[in-house]
Amino acid sequence: VMDWGLFFAALSQYLYLVKFFLWEMGYMRSIDIIVDRAGYEIQWGCLVWVPAVYTFHSRFTVQNPSGLSFGMALAIFILSMAG
Repeated sequence: VMDWGLFFAALSQYLYLVKFFLWEMGYMRSIDIIVDRAGYEIQWGCLVWVPAVYTFHSRFTVQNPSGLSFGMALAIFILSMAG
């Protein structure tokens, strides 16, 4: 049985990574990188915060299946992508 909540959580992470790599040069030219020169906070965020926090919902859903129907999971996904 497919857990649609987990599926759309993984899809949202995939889309986040695709967006990052498409905009990578823009991020490297941002004011944070220019001013801080890839300082401690930026490095800590990239190496610790993003991998730990951005994957938390998927790790939680693996251990606690959502049980959402396809339609409900899709509606939540579309709402979250809309902002």
